[in-house]
Amino acid sequence: RLYTLWDDNPEKLRDLAALQVATKNLSAARKSLVKALELDTQSFDVQLDLARLLLAEGKPDDAAVAASELQATFGDRGDLYYLQGEAALANNELAAAQRHFSKAFELDRSGAALVQLYQLSLSGVGGAEFTAMLEATLKDSPLPAWAIRILADSHLAQGNLNAAAGYYEGLLGLPEFSNDPELLNNLANIYAETDLEKALTTANKGLGEKGSNSAALLDTIGWIMVKQQRYEQALPYLREAYAINSTDPEIRYHTGVALAALGRSKEAERELRGALATERDFPGRDEARKMIDELTAP
Repeated sequence: RLYTLWDDNPEKLRDLAALQVATKNLSAARKSLVKALELDTQSFDVQLDLARLLLAEGKPDDAAVAASELQATFGDRGDLYYLQGEAALANNELAAAQRHFSKAFELDRSGAALVQLYQLSLSGVGGAEFTAMLEATLKDSPLPAWAIRILADSHLAQGNLNAAAGYYEGLLGLPEFSNDPELLNNLANIYAETDLEKALTTANKGLGEKGSNSAALLDTIGWIMVKQQRYEQALPYLREAYAINSTDPEIRYHTGVALAALGRSKEAERELRGALATERDFPGRDEARKMIDELTAP
């Protein structure tokens, strides 16, 4: 019905195509966009929509070619580099995707490109380049708080603890982040490297109204207490963390360490074996194996 009503209006046909893509009706979307292009043969937006439709149709190579052809006609544009980045991602060409998304951000400060670069950095691709790019951008112009947050997270993922802590601490001064459980959990883990009491205070602040259901935060509090040799106090936090997220092997490892310290060897062995039973890697995997050997030694 809408096609019949809008078949003389290219912008309305673009809107219709977007709805059709959202409902996976790709053939109808192509019909709408082809008609829109017939009505406005020079439209960059319609041609970009058609190129993006190729990606939705599972043709990333064709989408990349279409983007290159549009660049030849319309020049370098951030949205075209972004499309090439998406096509590279679809082909699992991560380094190429990182280059394209970086160019997209350089050209138009695309928030979507920034998020893609952040996700790639967490996968171990272009992490140093990502943080360097944002650091350079900050020298010239301010960034929104959410961008500062992912800059801090990327520094943390790369092991740049001091840099991450500095940005996290700055964000705590903003109302939207002052009691953010995930931010406070990350900061507590950084502090735990040098100051367990400060780490525990920070983690407890995160519990507040929002953090009581955070398995990560509860696990952090329990693990800090284990490091303080407060094993009995640690267990309720670790048990609650496990109840919320039973798939995290690190929680079971931490619980096993606490139980072993309390002399509850059988329970400790069960938790440690449970942690090792998953293929998911976690800090302490090698230590868990050693502890099982010690607990089961004759």
